[in-house]
Amino acid sequence: MTLYPYGAWEPIPYTARQSETRKQKEAYDKWRIEPLSWQPVSLNNFPADGIFGRDRDWFAKHDIGYTTCANGFNCILIERIWHGFPDPPEWGFGFQCAQTSQAPWQVAGSFERLPQAWVLL
Repeated sequence: MTLYPYGAWEPIPYTARQSETRKQKEAYDKWRIEPLSWQPVSLNNFPADGIFGRDRDWFAKHDIGYTTCANGFNCILIERIWHGFPDPPEWGFGFQCAQTSQAPWQVAGSFERLPQAWVLL
């Protein structure tokens, strides 16, 4: 049983319009079956030149705990410090086209448990 209005998954933000909610859920359903191996992000040993064109502060501000690249996309896995209803679920997912760090980031919602196909290294 889940405490969240949408079940074990919810859009970012949870008040997103129906069209945005549907877009995020479709993206999540596509990505959750991909076998992804996630590399941890160390804020203590963050690369001077950043990750995916972003600096340490951006990663810290967004609670990004892991990264990976797959299918031509840069992917981030959000690991929220504050989570559990009424706060959002622990995990969140975002991705951008890997061809340029200027590409917009897209989010694919928040969720309580990691998909089975994903592995944290």
